[in-house]
Amino acid sequence: MKKHWLIRLLIAGLIVTAALPIFAKDWLYTVRKGDSASAIANKYLTNPYRIDDILRYNQLVPGEDLTAGSVIKFPLNSLKFGPARVSVLSVQGEVNLVRGDLSQALETSSSIKLGDKVITGEDASTTLRFADKSELLLGSSSELIFDVLTRWGRTGMVDSRMRLMKGSVEGRVETLQGPGAHFEVHTPSAVATVRGTEFRVRVDGNNTKVSYNEVSEGKVKVENKVSEELIPQGFGLVSEQGKQADKPIELLSAPTLNDPQANFPSLPVRISWQADSAAVGYRYELFKGSDINQQIATDKVTDTAINMNQLAAGDYTVRLRKIDSNGLEGLNRVHRFTLNGAPLAPTNLLAKSELLFGEPIELSWQPSEKAEFYNLEIASDSEFSSIVQQQQVESNQLTLTQPMETRDYFWRVNAQNEEGIGYYSQSSSFSVVLADTPMVASAADVELGQGAALSWQPVPYAKDYHWQLARDADFTNLVEQGRSNQTSISFDDLPAGDYYFRVATDAPNDTQRFSETQSFEVFEPGNGKNPFMLSSLLLLLLAL
Repeated sequence: MKKHWLIRLLIAGLIVTAALPIFAKDWLYTVRKGDSASAIANKYLTNPYRIDDILRYNQLVPGEDLTAGSVIKFPLNSLKFGPARVSVLSVQGEVNLVRGDLSQALETSSSIKLGDKVITGEDASTTLRFADKSELLLGSSSELIFDVLTRWGRTGMVDSRMRLMKGSVEGRVETLQGPGAHFEVHTPSAVATVRGTEFRVRVDGNNTKVSYNEVSEGKVKVENKVSEELIPQGFGLVSEQGKQADKPIELLSAPTLNDPQANFPSLPVRISWQADSAAVGYRYELFKGSDINQQIATDKVTDTAINMNQLAAGDYTVRLRKIDSNGLEGLNRVHRFTLNGAPLAPTNLLAKSELLFGEPIELSWQPSEKAEFYNLEIASDSEFSSIVQQQQVESNQLTLTQPMETRDYFWRVNAQNEEGIGYYSQSSSFSVVLADTPMVASAADVELGQGAALSWQPVPYAKDYHWQLARDADFTNLVEQGRSNQTSISFDDLPAGDYYFRVATDAPNDTQRFSETQSFEVFEPGNGKNPFMLSSLLLLLLAL
């Protein structure tokens, strides 16, 4: 095992030596008060006994005291160096670490070494921390290979170089210390060299020869065999293998949110933003917590809103970017929010759409998971500005037995538990109406001694009917009145004279809304009236 480690260390040293001409670049050390040449040599030099050579390289006399504040140059190949390791800050979804022929799940306890490969699955990500505290977020469906991981002793210089074969990375790189410090991301089309900045590199999902480089802070140099460009802050570059790169393009501005909400009582979480005609789409990313280490979702959308329906209660951070016609993603809009643990909004509100005044009103809805009770609101308007009734119930149904005024109503329900009150459901409506007025058939005159028959159309929901028979049209001189559950009635042995008849529905609300009055006459025999002949004559006239 020790021999294997020494071989790897030797290989790393050869890579570094090959990459840098001997004595071409120096690391600078500022002498502190109390420093001695021997102490500095033991701390930084591969061979401490070569300190005199270093002093003479700086035109200093060996054995003399060093002056605090003076600067000593150290050739890079004289310094101690060794393998640097990469730690894992977070893992979301399926992420694998491939080392040689062995593949295993990446965990936060894992340590990444030279030659390792990290592969993220769909909707998976990992955040890595390098020896110089720089961080790299490896996005979903990505593959990253670590080619150089070198630490220059205690100088603070770290050399990190990796290959992004597919997918995306986002870096937050600390200011690099000294000439031996590097942070490079190689893609099939170009090399992005970073020095203290925030950047993104993405390999085209359909063509790995194309990569996208975006800089949100600092500068990044992007080069290939054909061209070299320095990307300033707020700009991006599309590079293609073997082709001259275009000039950097200014990134689109961060999206503007519509009424950003910091607290959501329950699901769904909806976030929307203003459209931009220069954008062909938008990128959204969701992170667990208040930082951007634990990415749990990302996608490209064309709409200007996202609805999240499957989140657990907790703190989240969402980032939004516009995407231009070149495929470059713009500046970030960062928004943090908290989702409380209140129940989901109830669904499937049920009630009869039309009810008679006084009829029991039965309301029900689909139960909400984790709900302890429900809050019901009934209003006379769809905006719920005029609340008619409010109730709190423990079950998912309620029967209202008190009569409600005849009109249209709107109702909604929310659920509540110890975590809070959730969103109201979509509203539903019902109407309270009065029963219809009966329609009485025309009454025919009858001869004295014969029965008078009257009938009317049935009325839905009517329990029975209240009828009145009078000798005057104002019904002040009632002959008879009563109730019937039938839709017809007959009167025998009525005295001769004029009669008036009307009917009201005896429904849950008996408002005495009588029908139109129908009149008939009971006439003496031989007065010239013959109902049958009159009816026949009327039919004959109608036929003519």
